[in-house]
Amino acid sequence: MLSNQAATNAARQFNAANEQQAAQFNESLASQVSQFNASQTNAMAQFNTAEQNRMEAQNAQNVTQVSMANAQMETNINQFNTQLEQQREQFNTANAQAIEQADVAWRRQTNTINTAAQNAANQQNVQNAYNMTMMEQQQVWQQIRDEAASVRQSYENEQTRLTQLYATAIGNEAAASKGSPTNITTLTNLAKTLLGG
Repeated sequence: MLSNQAATNAARQFNAANEQQAAQFNESLASQVSQFNASQTNAMAQFNTAEQNRMEAQNAQNVTQVSMANAQMETNINQFNTQLEQQREQFNTANAQAIEQADVAWRRQTNTINTAAQNAANQQNVQNAYNMTMMEQQQVWQQIRDEAASVRQSYENEQTRLTQLYATAIGNEAAASKGSPTNITTLTNLAKTLLGG
């Protein structure tokens, strides 16, 4: 490896006694250079292998991260789509309910208007059929209202009297002995007989 001039210079420098020592020195030097070169080659190969392994590990990690990111993105998209579908369902349900309520209100209003028109027509027909004035018809209505109120009031008064008689009979039962003919059954039967029940 060393040029002849380098060998000559080395022999002069060390004052070699013979060429054999110079050759040994050169062989030793060549061996050291060869060992150094082999060591450097090994170190470079190890470095390259380590870097290759590191790059492969980094690439595998990147692939894993990309895969995880894609899976997370797909999950987020599915959640968003599900939420959007639920909101659409809620919107459609709320709208259907609002439309149905508006429809019911419109039908009620229409029925009220139709009933009022029918009542007005009936009123006019009764006046025409019986040759009545508005005042006469109102007097008839008032008489019917008064009769209905009187019947209702009579019924409520009768029920109130019956309830009071029952309460009195129940209150007096404790005072009557078991063998007495004035027990509760007799009193209630008497109340029913008096009130026509």
